[in-house]
Amino acid sequence: MVEKTTKRKLDGENGKTNKASAKPGGETSPGIDNKDRQVSGKIGELKVTSNSSYEMLSWQLKTLLGQVQQIELHESGDCPCILNTQDPPERCLGKHLLNISTLSRETANMSSQNKEWLLKLAGEANERHEQFKKFICHTEDLPKLTDWARNWRKQYIEPVYYACKVISPDEARLENSTAKTGKQMDQNTPAGKN
Repeated sequence: MVEKTTKRKLDGENGKTNKASAKPGGETSPGIDNKDRQVSGKIGELKVTSNSSYEMLSWQLKTLLGQVQQIELHESGDCPCILNTQDPPERCLGKHLLNISTLSRETANMSSQNKEWLLKLAGEANERHEQFKKFICHTEDLPKLTDWARNWRKQYIEPVYYACKVISPDEARLENSTAKTGKQMDQNTPAGKN
C-alpha cells in the first residue's frame, strides 16, 4: 500500500497527471507539471507561476491567516500570556511570530507570484520575534503588533486566501474593484437595458 502511494506521489512530481487530482473538464491544479499555466478571469489572462497546487497554497495561507489573527487576539485582548508572571511562562506572541515567519518563508517557495511580500512578512515577523525575546529578558519594550498584524491580514493575506484561484494581492484588489464597479453599473442600468 505504501509503495503504491509513494509511486503515485512520484508520478505527480514527474509530470504525470493523477486522475484523482484533476479538476472537472480535464483541468489540473497549478502545480509542478504546469508552472506557467494561463488562467482566464474577469481581469483577463493571468500567468500563474505557482510551484504548488491551489489546495496546498490555500492551506498554507489559511494557517498563516490564523497565526496573524492570533497575534491580534493575544495583544489586543485581555490574554494574560503577555504578562511575564505566569509559572510556567506563556510565550504566545513569540510562538505566533515565529510561526508567521516560518510559514511565510515556506509559502514564498510555493508561490512565486506572492514570493516578494511573503518574504517581507517573514523578515518582519522574525524581527518582531527577536524584539519579543528582548521583552522577555526585560531589555526592550513589547513590540506593538496589533496594527502590524491587521495590515498584513487585510492588505495581503485575505485578498489572496479568499480568491478562488492563485492570485496576487494586487490582482485581488483590482478584481474586487472591477466587481464593485460592475455592480454599481448594474444598479444604475434600467431593467431590461444592457
